[in-house]
Amino acid sequence: MPPKRLRAPTANAAASKRTRLSQPSHHRPSQPLSQPLSSPGLDLPVASASLPSEPTQASEPEPTAQTFESQFSQLRPESAIITPVEGSIAGTVATSAVDVGIDEDRVEDELPEGYADNFDGIDWTRLRSYMKPLSRAKRGKSWIFQHGYRVVERNAPDRIWFVCKYCHTRKVIDAGGAGLFDVTRATSSAAAHLGQRKVGHNLTKTGQRQELDLAGSQGQLSLRQAFSTGVKMSQSAANALGHFDVHQFRTAAVLWLVDNNHPLRELSTPAFREMIKFANPEAEAALWTSHVSVTTFAVSLFKFMQPQVVRALSTAASKIHISFDGWTTKGGKRGFFGVVAHFANNSGVIQDLPIGLPELTGAHIGTAIAAAITTTLQTYGITSDRLGYFVLDNAANNDTAVAALAT
Repeated sequence: MPPKRLRAPTANAAASKRTRLSQPSHHRPSQPLSQPLSSPGLDLPVASASLPSEPTQASEPEPTAQTFESQFSQLRPESAIITPVEGSIAGTVATSAVDVGIDEDRVEDELPEGYADNFDGIDWTRLRSYMKPLSRAKRGKSWIFQHGYRVVERNAPDRIWFVCKYCHTRKVIDAGGAGLFDVTRATSSAAAHLGQRKVGHNLTKTGQRQELDLAGSQGQLSLRQAFSTGVKMSQSAANALGHFDVHQFRTAAVLWLVDNNHPLRELSTPAFREMIKFANPEAEAALWTSHVSVTTFAVSLFKFMQPQVVRALSTAASKIHISFDGWTTKGGKRGFFGVVAHFANNSGVIQDLPIGLPELTGAHIGTAIAAAITTTLQTYGITSDRLGYFVLDNAANNDTAVAALAT
């Protein structure tokens, strides 16, 4: 019969787990324990205990056994114990304004600027639909509020608005100008407004933007600027040099965008405007500040030039050959077909004119393509007797489209 292992019945569970006895199979009476507990790196004595022959009959209570932690601390010499310094409990002791001598009346003034709202100079009579926020910002506010006011709608207090201080105090907003922006979700529009290169603005997160001095010059002076500085000029010279053609310059700018496939926002970027201003301040003032205005002008320019294209096609000295191809936006939501007419004019010069970009809705099947191309050809007066070849790729739907156009 294998030997059984018995636990020393001590009061402390941790000591009983570390002390185990090996009892022979003859059930001899228990002997006192004097065997030390061995541990790597430590030589710790274990208090001796006596196992009674009848565990249920304990005549007197046993002394409480020492824990492992208490035994370990007793092994350390007194000189090795470091007394805590006086400030070691500072992190656990609650303090109050009275304990540390804080002037509670000054706490309001010592809050970070990013949390406090400043309404100095605001005229609430000109902002009747707005009011102060119901509470201060929980986190530090954006840098834009250093140059404006943080207000909310009276009917929707959760909607936060930015009021440009410069534009508000000078009543630019009242006159219909910019300066009031919804910043509930993003502050980019307000930041772009503050970054405009004009008086009272030209601001960034780090402060006033430093202007680049191009070789110590401010660029070419316009006649308007020259007259403002007191320059005298004869009437004939002023008539010859003045009268800047704003419409012609705008047309040239839009054609430059289209011919070079530039984004419509190019004209409103600060770097581009700074370059134009250096060459001619009148030209910079003629540019649009919004890409939406550029789009409107481009569409108007297309409608203006369309009759000229029709006339050029009507005087073609050759057959008019057509090429078209499809293009689909990312995700396949919208599809377009670019249509180009190729012909020789009266001077024998080959012309390649884009005449249409119809949108094709639904599946790009041959009959749908043929319907879109037919509408474009009719718009420009291209009849079947004047058609030459269709130059296309070898897609099956193009074959179907050409067959439909031939009927």
